[in-house]
Amino acid sequence: MATPKKKMGAPLKYDRVKILDEIFRRIEDGESNRKICSGSDGMPSYDLFKKWMRENPDLITQYAHSKQLSAEAFEEKAIATAEDDTDDIIFVECETKDGITSKRVINHEAINRSRLKVDTYKWVASKRDPKKYGDKLGLDGALSGKFTVQWDE
Repeated sequence: MATPKKKMGAPLKYDRVKILDEIFRRIEDGESNRKICSGSDGMPSYDLFKKWMRENPDLITQYAHSKQLSAEAFEEKAIATAEDDTDDIIFVECETKDGITSKRVINHEAINRSRLKVDTYKWVASKRDPKKYGDKLGLDGALSGKFTVQWDE
């Protein structure tokens, strides 16, 4: 029996408004653009998404706003990761003179990976919403005390 051939024809049509709403919602939830726009689950490819953005400057504004809102999702991910100690202790089987026994061991690899994730989530949040999550430099323009300005001629 012959296998059916794939139909060739016009590319899929997308309901842009519905799809873009879904993309921006998922971006706000902290999902990456490339993961969302992988061409699966009815989503357009990343290249098509970029094309839509180039064609409509209003989408760039909405995209930037969604990226800024995603900072909160990364804050929540950082907190959840920091609180999750599931893999911090592991049990390793050891052979002793009395037989095989289980021993609790600190899982430094899992702890270091969690630390890296938290640092990455904090960094992303600080870049996406620097006013809320960025480093405070203390340069607010307010000066206190006396100071002297001197010009050398």
